[in-house]
Amino acid sequence: MRFSFTRFNHLFMKQLRENKKAYLLGLIALPILMGVVSLIMAYSGNFSEDNQSAVLVFGILIIGGFFCSTLLGDYALKPSAIRSLILPTTNLEKLFVAIVFGLIIFPVIYLALVYPVILLVNYIDFEVFGNLYLTDPITGKGLTGFIIGTTSILSFVLLCSLFYRKFIFIKASLTFVCLIFLLVASNSAIANKLIGDSQPTQFTKDFKKNMGTKVLKFELTGSSPFSRLEFSDGSFQPLYIVLDNTMGRLPFILALLIMPAMLLACFYRLREIEL
Repeated sequence: MRFSFTRFNHLFMKQLRENKKAYLLGLIALPILMGVVSLIMAYSGNFSEDNQSAVLVFGILIIGGFFCSTLLGDYALKPSAIRSLILPTTNLEKLFVAIVFGLIIFPVIYLALVYPVILLVNYIDFEVFGNLYLTDPITGKGLTGFIIGTTSILSFVLLCSLFYRKFIFIKASLTFVCLIFLLVASNSAIANKLIGDSQPTQFTKDFKKNMGTKVLKFELTGSSPFSRLEFSDGSFQPLYIVLDNTMGRLPFILALLIMPAMLLACFYRLREIEL
């Protein structure tokens, strides 16, 4: 069958009707929960600009991850999924419904409910507790990075929900942490293998002027995936090699590809389950 907006709409409304009470309860509980967490931090004097961003980001990842783990879970390989698999809808329509609910509607509602709560608590923090902190505005590059990062991670949770049967969110979180650890560890090992014993053959004129004739021995002391390299010459001040503008766009391009790759994997996983 080809994609049909009529079937998509029926499946969308079916999802909404079956979970109407849970969604309404979530709309009420979400701002209350985030407000309580924010007030506790404000009361302890820790509701700084960075902590406000942390509350916003970790909130959408934890709550959104749990929400996304329920969207495609009925189609996973388990006895209760048989009824869902025989629905007169295509895999693309099922995936699109999950995308609309998990990657579009939820983030918009989350920001619409939680961001005003953070602004309110920040005001209370100043007027009642006497702490003066700025509020981190979500604009420009910050908003772009927020959208790309959260949707990529939530799409990963969607994929995990098609492989795990129970405790999907917990297993997806552990899988994500393991993948990040593996990426960082492999990056560090590769960087040390390729660059660890290398020494620069040329220095800039400004560097020679500042350092004189002193002979330096550089040691690679830190590296992050698609980021700068940190070297040490034995002093307290580290030296860095940073990516130029062209190479600096590489992490952004790769981040843009994560979500489509996860969703494509979801589509083929749905086809595999159906077969």
